[in-house]
Amino acid sequence: RTNDPSSEGCNSLIKNNKAHLITNGNDLLKLMNWDEPNQTKQRQPKLFLELTPQEEMIYDALKTSQVQSVEFLSNKTNLDIGELASVLLAMEFKNIIQAIPGKNYKLV
Repeated sequence: RTNDPSSEGCNSLIKNNKAHLITNGNDLLKLMNWDEPNQTKQRQPKLFLELTPQEEMIYDALKTSQVQSVEFLSNKTNLDIGELASVLLAMEFKNIIQAIPGKNYKLV
C-alpha cells in the first residue's frame, strides 16, 4: 500500500532497488540472473580471450570436459583453493565460465 504510513519502510526499499517482490522460483532465477533450465542463451563467443596465465590453465582444464569441480581444477592447475577461488570469480565476472551448484564450473 503506497499511502499507508506503516508501509513506508518496505516501499522505500523497493523504490531504491534494495528489495524485490518474489512470488515464485522463476522470479528468483531471473533476479539472480541464473539460466532457467529450459532456456538456453545464444551468445557469440569472443574470438580472442585475454587471459592471465592462471586463467589460461583453468580454461584449458575446462575445455577437456563439460563440468569440473573446484578440487579437480586445483589439482590440474596446482593452484591452492584460495587463489583458485579468486581466479574463478574473476573469470565469472568476465563471463568466461559459469558456476554450477556443488562447487562446479563450466565454460560459457
